[in-house]
Amino acid sequence: IEYTNRRQALMQQLPQGAVAVIQCAPVHIRNGDVEHDYRQDSSFYYLSGMVESNTTLVLVNGVDGPSSSIFCLSKDKLQEIWHGRRLGVDAAPHALMMDKAYASESLGEKLIELLDGATQVVYGFSRGDTGEIVQQSLSKLRSLTRQGKICPTQIVDLDPLVDAMRLLKSAAEIDQMALANDISVTAHKHAMSACKVGM
Repeated sequence: IEYTNRRQALMQQLPQGAVAVIQCAPVHIRNGDVEHDYRQDSSFYYLSGMVESNTTLVLVNGVDGPSSSIFCLSKDKLQEIWHGRRLGVDAAPHALMMDKAYASESLGEKLIELLDGATQVVYGFSRGDTGEIVQQSLSKLRSLTRQGKICPTQIVDLDPLVDAMRLLKSAAEIDQMALANDISVTAHKHAMSACKVGM
């Protein structure tokens, strides 16, 4: 429910018709086919609660109220042996409390549909990869104006909005921070009790 509240709080700051596109952190290759340990993008995790890679969150502040869509990897037994279990498209809406879920590979096509008629597009300007995907979708929409498609004309930076939200901690966040502090204190006490001169 914490992530749902955050998404709703973000949408309340945006005008009707706004569409926010938030991408997960990219995967970084260490060498060959070996990847670095994956760390999720902080803003993406803050709004979605999703820890997997190759995932995108799209929030639409529509006429009928806000809606959320998650684009994630489909279940794949072979890939999951090597890279760990995936939530999958079918389980994602319930697990993440989202309205809809789609396969990651459908993002390009579906984003054009979601951006059609939007008043503004919101994404983190610090993310060049997200900007590239958004610009590709807007370019495609512009080429379809004769077919009745309407391309958004406003682009807004998501980063300042989410940064400001993250400054104020909810009760659940404060509880998590207190728990992390208690664990650290206990670990330090154990370490100190085990330490001896000359170790």
